[in-house]
Amino acid sequence: KEVEERRARNISRMDARLRQKMNKGVRYNMKVVVRGSRGVGKTALWRRLQGLPFDDGYDATREIKTATIHWAPRDAPEPVKVDVWDVVDE
Repeated sequence: KEVEERRARNISRMDARLRQKMNKGVRYNMKVVVRGSRGVGKTALWRRLQGLPFDDGYDATREIKTATIHWAPRDAPEPVKVDVWDVVDE
């Protein structure tokens, strides 16, 4: 059941190499706030940062959305935990 729920929410397992690095803990943690006027593409950017496909439909964001991305830059010795916030501007 858990696997089906993850698939429905487009959540995939973390790469084994990255999982191994994350088990040691995270030394670097970034927070990114995506903020701006309505209809400019904040949520589209937020989705792409998560590795999700582009969605050309428009559905106004009614509340703050957050995601945590474990980013492993190519030549970096350690992964970076990135918290991304999609903030609604009225």
